[in-house]
Amino acid sequence: ARPAAPVQTEGKLNRLQADLCLLTVVLCWSCEIIIFKNIPDSVPGLSVTALTCLLGGFVLTVFFFAPVRRYFTLKLVWQVFPLAALNIVYNLLRFEATRFLPAHVTESTTTMALLIMPLLLWLLFRENQPWQVWAGGGIVLLGIAAALDWTFPMGQSYGLGLMLLFAIFWSVYIIWLNSLSKLHDPIIMTVLLLGLGGIISLLAWIFLLPETIRTIDYSGKFWASIFAYAYFSSIFATVLNVLVQKFVSPLDAVAIYSLGPAIVLIMAVALPPQLAAEFELTTMAVISCVIIVAGSILCQLDWKSMSGEKS
Repeated sequence: ARPAAPVQTEGKLNRLQADLCLLTVVLCWSCEIIIFKNIPDSVPGLSVTALTCLLGGFVLTVFFFAPVRRYFTLKLVWQVFPLAALNIVYNLLRFEATRFLPAHVTESTTTMALLIMPLLLWLLFRENQPWQVWAGGGIVLLGIAAALDWTFPMGQSYGLGLMLLFAIFWSVYIIWLNSLSKLHDPIIMTVLLLGLGGIISLLAWIFLLPETIRTIDYSGKFWASIFAYAYFSSIFATVLNVLVQKFVSPLDAVAIYSLGPAIVLIMAVALPPQLAAEFELTTMAVISCVIIVAGSILCQLDWKSMSGEKS
């Protein structure tokens, strides 16, 4: 039997370092508004996921071939396979929701995971959360409500339903990843996550949307966008995300992820329209982001340490 991939135990990130790493992950994810600007709407999400995951997995395997070959086992493949499948499912749910929701609403509703996560932790592990987590979740819910169009245009309810499913699948993914990442090396985990995710997406693309394989314009701009997405979101963000999960709880991770809408809003305002995808900047969109950030920060505060109490 091959040895299990080693887990780095001698180095440890403190709370600030872990939060900064997670924030870097969010920044990488936020680059989507630049990358997707150069990918036509006619290109299906399955194709983008398949190409970026396969490319990212291939690049990592080339650069880390020796440890990948040494620690690759079928047991580890079966452990990571459900995670890869969950990753594809929640990404496709979010991608489909963007067809029915404006960009700022889609970004705001990703933070529903901050409401789902404490519920799942209680249901699965009977893990109780302090009051500020529930209060922060309530504030985030107000922020989501501020982003919505209360005339309820056609498709908004369907889009919100998809985002609710996204939040559930994403929360399950984070809990599972948080647990498994403590047992295995982040490089090995990332190679399998990307490789298996790419294979699943590629098979789904071939069987579900075979006609688009021929109709996509594989131009230089298209491949440049795929390479950029593969590097920032697939390789760098995934490796860093898997690594930092060893030092944070699932709830801490979701709280930092919930800062994403504010970061996307800042990037959309700061970048020229030639670079960033269209983002509807309204007063309510700004208010929504401010409220969501306040709720996320409330969830993150360590009230016991601030008051000098011992845990």
